[in-house]
Amino acid sequence: MNIDSPALRDLSKAGDLELASDASPFRGLMVHMEFTDGSESSHYYDAQALARHFGAGTWFSLPLDTKGRALQALYVRVDKPMGILVSEMLELDSGAHADGERLSALVSFALVVGMMGLAAFYCASLFIVMKAKFILYHAFTGVLLALYTIASSSLIFLFFPGTTLWVRSGLSYGCAALAMAMLVPFLLSFLERDALSPLFKKIGMSFTPFACFAALVVPIFGEVLPFKIRPLYHLLFVPGPIIFTLVCVNAWRRGSIAVRYVVLAWALPVAMAAERVLRGLNFYSAPIEWDYGFYVAMGYESIVMVMAVAWRVSQLRRERDRALARRDELTILAETDGLTGLPNRRSFDRQEWMEKDHLVLLDVDHFKLVNDQHGHLIGDAVLKVIGRELAFAVEDRILVRAWRLGGEEFGALIVSESGSQASVAMDELRQNITAAVAHEVSVLKKPLTLSVGVAPAWGATLSRTYRLADAALYRSKALGRDRVCYTQSNSEKSTIYECIAAA
Repeated sequence: MNIDSPALRDLSKAGDLELASDASPFRGLMVHMEFTDGSESSHYYDAQALARHFGAGTWFSLPLDTKGRALQALYVRVDKPMGILVSEMLELDSGAHADGERLSALVSFALVVGMMGLAAFYCASLFIVMKAKFILYHAFTGVLLALYTIASSSLIFLFFPGTTLWVRSGLSYGCAALAMAMLVPFLLSFLERDALSPLFKKIGMSFTPFACFAALVVPIFGEVLPFKIRPLYHLLFVPGPIIFTLVCVNAWRRGSIAVRYVVLAWALPVAMAAERVLRGLNFYSAPIEWDYGFYVAMGYESIVMVMAVAWRVSQLRRERDRALARRDELTILAETDGLTGLPNRRSFDRQEWMEKDHLVLLDVDHFKLVNDQHGHLIGDAVLKVIGRELAFAVEDRILVRAWRLGGEEFGALIVSESGSQASVAMDELRQNITAAVAHEVSVLKKPLTLSVGVAPAWGATLSRTYRLADAALYRSKALGRDRVCYTQSNSEKSTIYECIAAA
């Protein structure tokens, strides 16, 4: 490199020159300077020395010790570089100007990393609550993009000064590729269930192997194929923008709302990534400032997608709440008797029994005659009155629960210290039901009566308790109906409790 510019000569006299270029991996740099006074100076810088002089973004800025002498010519030899970027982008700059750029760039990159880190932390915290896969995918993507920014922007040299250029590049290229690989599973889980056709789901997933392989290319083959590795790496990303566009168009056409947030957040980063792919394939070169656009785009994506994730989570919560409400509604319908409104046998079988609980079985006496003499409509009216009276008893806390077990048979749960106390309460309720039926179904030719059996429900299985209560009910009928019988807790023998009218 020949120096003819008077301005650069003045800078070299002040000892304020820095040699800058892209910090792509290479083994070392030989710098030979020829001065106007005829003197010469040579120095070799290995990769670790260059890493200590990192500059703004992906560049290094190497101070040149001219000792106040004006440069006549500068020769630079790059040993075993990864591609031609290092030699193509060599330039001289003012040291003060380079330091100012480096400081402002590092602050900007730190802010971008902070935004990505906060977005990842938010999503990770949200995943603990919601357990939605897309939240975890985006959190992982945020971490990978933050690591990519730390590595590619040279922030890594602040935290790990001994990092080599090859390690930095391997981490940078690898994290970027894995972040892009996460985009497809994120999309498939973030979009609505029917947002994509099966064909486009397969098309989307086809990009993941390319991105995963790209993550391994530089670390494994970088030093073996230094001049081919960069184009090969970027070649693997060529399908990415195309597939992303096809998937988003398909989801948009199918009426997806979530894809609009995806396009809003990812259109700019994908466009910037496509531009970097073209540069990586050596179609053209661009100033370093162009690289900053990608970092800004990723910071923008983090902010927008956090809002999108929050929206999607709120949408999923509403869907979940509707599903739970629907499930509860169906459960109630499945466990409710359609005629009386009481819980049915399915609900009875799910009941949990505790100490002092007593099972009550109620059966309408001669109910077949009611249907035969007055018709099933009158029979249904009788059952509705009985169901209503039992429901009122539950509301008044006389009973804990009541069921229609089938036909003219009803069940109830009553809490009492003994079977005799429970029987007294049930006898009063039985008479109230008889009076209510007589008042509201006045067409009945004879008063309607009920037989009742009571048995303790704790300390035994439901089947045994049911047999005891059924035995008590059978004895009520055998002894003339219209009465209550109960089984003692220490015996299977039924004891009669007769109502006053039957006494």
